[in-house]
Amino acid sequence: MTNFKEWLIESERAIKRDFNRQSIIPYHGDLYHGTTLRGALCIALNGFRTYDHRELCGQFFCTSINDNIIRYFGNSGFVFEVKLNRLLEINNFYYELLGHETGMEGFWDKDEDDKENQKLIQKAHRFGLISKFGKNPGIDDQCSFLQKYIYTNPKLKDIQGICLPGWNKQYNSNHEAEIAITEVGLQTLSRSVVNIVIEGEWYEPDEGWRILHSRTDEVDDEQCYNVLSGEK
Repeated sequence: MTNFKEWLIESERAIKRDFNRQSIIPYHGDLYHGTTLRGALCIALNGFRTYDHRELCGQFFCTSINDNIIRYFGNSGFVFEVKLNRLLEINNFYYELLGHETGMEGFWDKDEDDKENQKLIQKAHRFGLISKFGKNPGIDDQCSFLQKYIYTNPKLKDIQGICLPGWNKQYNSNHEAEIAITEVGLQTLSRSVVNIVIEGEWYEPDEGWRILHSRTDEVDDEQCYNVLSGEK
């Protein structure tokens, strides 16, 4: 009979094998980063940087394929025309499990008679991915999970970003449609600015940077630290 330790080791191996089947995809096109005027001034002062991403438990620079994100997040921001070749696209199975502890609805809340939902529930149980709050599927410590299966995974060490589910599907005007850019991806992104938006006005890069640099005395290190920590 398999003891708990052996079962746990085999479950982790099974998850790693399954997780390694996640899609690595390219994205060539426009990306948008929305922020406030203060956020744009801090970027002009300190350059593009990653900051804490609550859902992904890591350091990322948030972008979107939805241009409305600039208006939605403060009416200032940056437009990039990029060629990114290694983006991790997390599937709904893992994304919904990772969101369970925050109260996000998942496949276990949907039609109990749906065969596809039942397969996902059985898969979660088989992998030992069960919430501490009950019998439903879930990932109790998402930061440990992400560290184990993404951030220390040799296959994924050079990814340029993580595409969150729904990032390229039909969305409404306020949908984040998010690609979270890693430090590796930011090296490409920072060289790909094609427009700068300042309080609703769109500028060519040279003019936009000139305006921002002329106003960087409006922010200080403490304010910029808060912006880079996620406060827009």
